[in-house]
Amino acid sequence: MISKKNKGCLIFLEGSDFSGKTTQSELLFKYLKQQGLPVVKTKEPGATNLGKQIRQILLFSKEKIDCKAEAFLFSADRSEHYNKIIIPNLNKHKIVISDRNWPSTIAYQGFGRGISLRLLDYLRKEATYGIKPDLIIFLDIIPSDYIKVCKQRQETRHKKLTRFEQEKLDFHKKVRRGFLYLANKDTKHWKIINANQPVDKVFQDIQKIVDYTLKHI
Repeated sequence: MISKKNKGCLIFLEGSDFSGKTTQSELLFKYLKQQGLPVVKTKEPGATNLGKQIRQILLFSKEKIDCKAEAFLFSADRSEHYNKIIIPNLNKHKIVISDRNWPSTIAYQGFGRGISLRLLDYLRKEATYGIKPDLIIFLDIIPSDYIKVCKQRQETRHKKLTRFEQEKLDFHKKVRRGFLYLANKDTKHWKIINANQPVDKVFQDIQKIVDYTLKHI
């Protein structure tokens, strides 16, 4: 049983498309709720009213989006997200679970698109108001399995693939390198989990890490 802390906690779930972030975010939210803890689940992009509009552009625009403009749009969404959801809930001593956050921008726009990491770091600092996560969980899926998983998920979801899901395998390999680069730079806050395991096993790994984190922050 997790002891309730009188302090907010910010947790990111990160990973490539189809790594299971949304499923695991929901499982974690339900688990913490069952423990009687004050918890909020959110996402990027699209958590705010403005963010929903930005999300539609970023994920489904038929127009080609300039790489730098893409990064700016994610930052605009993030600034709204922190200002209206993340910071207010942390100030209420809640646990905030974010399905994606700024590490995705470093991985996708930095390593995937080739945007300057210096520029992206500046945008990160401005958009997050200096707030740092207590824990970042990276759900690692092997890129060579991506195409197979992509096809399976598309068939089961019956949903249109996003602009990022339609990218070639080489792009997703670069994205994974970006996540691993960030994880290796900050082993204190980053935890890597093999997302190729069954859903329940992945969640067991997440549960242990989150339990430990909440007891020691």
